[in-house]
Amino acid sequence: MECPLCKSAKTQKNGTSVRKGIRAQLYVCVTCGHQWRDYDRKATNYRRIIFIQDTHCGHHTGLTPPEFDNINMPYADFRKEAWTWFNNVIELMKPFDYCVYNGDLPDGKQIKNGGLELITGDRFQQIKMAVAIHNKINPVKSIVIRGTPYHTGKEENFEDDFADRIGAKVYNRFLGDMGGKIFDIRHKIGRSSIPHG
Repeated sequence: MECPLCKSAKTQKNGTSVRKGIRAQLYVCVTCGHQWRDYDRKATNYRRIIFIQDTHCGHHTGLTPPEFDNINMPYADFRKEAWTWFNNVIELMKPFDYCVYNGDLPDGKQIKNGGLELITGDRFQQIKMAVAIHNKINPVKSIVIRGTPYHTGKEENFEDDFADRIGAKVYNRFLGDMGGKIFDIRHKIGRSSIPHG
């Protein structure tokens, strides 16, 4: 098995572990020392689902893969720290059977404030950032829920472009089966005057 971090073929088995009743094979990379686990998806009906939303790629404080970052822009330290945390959690929790991208992946043009809080206002570049996030997660299957038109585009929807690039279906609202469970997912819900609403 290839190391997911350094891509070295020099890896070896390093015992097993049991998590929620599912046995996983542990591996270690001889080259870089990275450790990870892999469970047999066919041996269980257990599925790992991750929800990602409001990454606001392109914003000063949006989730930004290092290859797209501009260290001369404000909040560079914050973006680096956020990416490091995200990367570490994804590596710890892999592999994922499903990923739900629940809206507002790009930040858009920020028409109301003239783009003052953007690393880039190019929405195609923002979608490339979101694709890089998807490639880091590397799920078996993905679905995309449309977000707020202010961010994703009013005349066109850039999350549709994102869904095309990763081979996923896109929904305004998803109501259906995922991993043997029924989910009702949408980015935005209506407001209510009642206290618990």
